[in-house]
Amino acid sequence: MTVTQIITAAFRKLGMGRVPDAEDLADILEALQSMLRYWASKRVLMYASAQETFPTVAGTAAYSWGTGGTIATARPSQIVNMFIRDSSGFDHPVGKIHEREYLAISDKTTPGRPNSYFYHPLYPLAYVYLHLVPNEIETVNVSSIKPWTETSSFALVGDTISFPVEYEAAIIHNLAIWTAPEYGVVPSAVVKDIAKDTLYTIMARNAASQLEPVVLNFFSGVGTYNINER
Repeated sequence: MTVTQIITAAFRKLGMGRVPDAEDLADILEALQSMLRYWASKRVLMYASAQETFPTVAGTAAYSWGTGGTIATARPSQIVNMFIRDSSGFDHPVGKIHEREYLAISDKTTPGRPNSYFYHPLYPLAYVYLHLVPNEIETVNVSSIKPWTETSSFALVGDTISFPVEYEAAIIHNLAIWTAPEYGVVPSAVVKDIAKDTLYTIMARNAASQLEPVVLNFFSGVGTYNINER
């Protein structure tokens, strides 16, 4: 759908009784971009992660990410997964560590194939810190979450936004909710219900495919289990 089609549909849900003019289109485009940027901060609202690669540099642990950075693509809001593919085509997992864990590493200069990373989402450039420090050129494969407003590249009302068809109703009805206060309109109960239900349906479906199952094994490696013991 084009931006104009989405905005016009959302405008109609508000019962405005007219088509949006040029000023309306510009204002609601800003609201649409803000809404989708907000959605991008929640992984369960994103239908897919972005798949990218970048080469390691021998002796370099820190890589800036964003326009003008070492990785010169859109800055991700979060990294989902990372692995290194060696020259023989074999993959080696690179595990996520948090800031405290990275800072606790006493020697951050130890060379080798990286087995962990710390992602620091600074702005406008984020940074990926690898540990161990790469000692040769290999390919890092990254799955990340990025805003639609950058990955879909729409900035004008005539641009087309690409998304799965099941997102259409959620985008239109939630955009109506987002823009209603600017026009002093109270959305109808039907619009509110559809906005909520479609969004929750997307979240539930995406969560089911993203979350790993939790397996509880209380008895592994023990002969008996006494509930009174701690």
